[in-house]
Amino acid sequence: MYLIEPLYYTLDQIYVNQFLKEFLIQLIVVSIGVLPAISMAIAAFKHLKNKDSQETKKHTIDSILEELTIIQTALNDSEFKPITWDDSKKLFVGNWILMESDSFEGCVNSGNFTLLSPRLQNNLSRLYLGIKNNNSLYFQVLGFYTTSTYLSPEIDLVAIKLAKSMNENISDISDTIKETIPKLETAKKYSRYL
Repeated sequence: MYLIEPLYYTLDQIYVNQFLKEFLIQLIVVSIGVLPAISMAIAAFKHLKNKDSQETKKHTIDSILEELTIIQTALNDSEFKPITWDDSKKLFVGNWILMESDSFEGCVNSGNFTLLSPRLQNNLSRLYLGIKNNNSLYFQVLGFYTTSTYLSPEIDLVAIKLAKSMNENISDISDTIKETIPKLETAKKYSRYL
């Protein structure tokens, strides 16, 4: 009852005041015209944002695909020889490779990595963890000659273990890249897998 009386009084005042009545009618008419325009603008913004997100996903996948293809090409080169330890000459023989991960790191640091599906994120994270491990082993091999181990009696054991770890890691990376590239190409082709 207390709410109805003030409302009735307000409506009565509006009905009596011609200026206020015309103002409210114009406000209602403008609101009816503006609301669809605002909702259309919001819909258009969401569409553009989604389209931009899809393009960003494709560029992210393209850059990672290019990086992995370069690594795979280097690992599949016929002249690429696994690293071994020559205990007579006391040096590493064969090839070892420093693998780039700039595209992956850039995608992670920019936040674009989160646009990919959780499964794809997980697969790529494990792959790039192996690449990071390879790069760590690369620098261990590179700096091996300046360590105290190089002058110690267990030099051969440590060097053989290091070479074996690096070769196993490179083999795992190569196998994982072979599995990952088709997944990335499928994800790029079909946006629902992104």
